[in-house]
Amino acid sequence: MGKDLTGRKDHSIIIAALIFILLAAAFAVIVFKQVNPRKFTLPFYLLVMGMFFFATAMESDSKLGEWLASLSWTLNMLGFVLFYQYLTGNLQSRIYL
Repeated sequence: MGKDLTGRKDHSIIIAALIFILLAAAFAVIVFKQVNPRKFTLPFYLLVMGMFFFATAMESDSKLGEWLASLSWTLNMLGFVLFYQYLTGNLQSRIYL
């Protein structure tokens, strides 16, 4: 139980930077290609907010990080389910929400 963790490297900043780069690339594609996601706008924004909160939670050292991580998971799963429903037209799957 008393292991020395001082030699362990913290890679959370690298993962958070990759998530932010992914979000910036997605927004750049939408802006430059003038993509109109129409009905996929809500799921897309939920996924983006979830990824942003997850990256923020990884950088937090307090209990707030745990709360943000659970919030990000909720937003991501809601976004994925809505994306699936809009893509397939299977609106009966809302029971899984």
